[in-house]
Amino acid sequence: MVKIQVEGHETFNAAVGMRLFNALEAHGMDILHRCGGNAKCTTCRVAFISGEPERMTEAEKAKLAEKGLTDVRLSCQILCNENMNVKVLNTLGRNNEAEVHYRRAMQMGPCAPSALFGIATGRKQTTDNNVLEDIDRELSGVTIEPEEK
Repeated sequence: MVKIQVEGHETFNAAVGMRLFNALEAHGMDILHRCGGNAKCTTCRVAFISGEPERMTEAEKAKLAEKGLTDVRLSCQILCNENMNVKVLNTLGRNNEAEVHYRRAMQMGPCAPSALFGIATGRKQTTDNNVLEDIDRELSGVTIEPEEK
């Protein structure tokens, strides 16, 4: 087991060899991972405070270079092989309407997250293939907090 410390959350143990985004989700983190862990979208970004693995998959290198991203890593491509201290960069906030819609959209297919895009930005839902890129741009590093009732 390795220790995973997440900024703003309690430290937890994860099985050696488990993918970081699976470990985060298994311990209640609401990290986005639109592509399901295939290094296709960059929504599962984390920043390392300490314990960053030196190894980087070719898929992660290529996607980060394509998006021009630096100083971040894709949690779907990182194996929990050592203790880590990370900051989750893309979340939806806990127990709110946007999270429910996002989780449902993810189960419906790759273009369904456009429903989330509309909820999060107030824009009309679209089935345009570019909507997934729009979601990345609009929600990059943004936490959607539940509205006060």
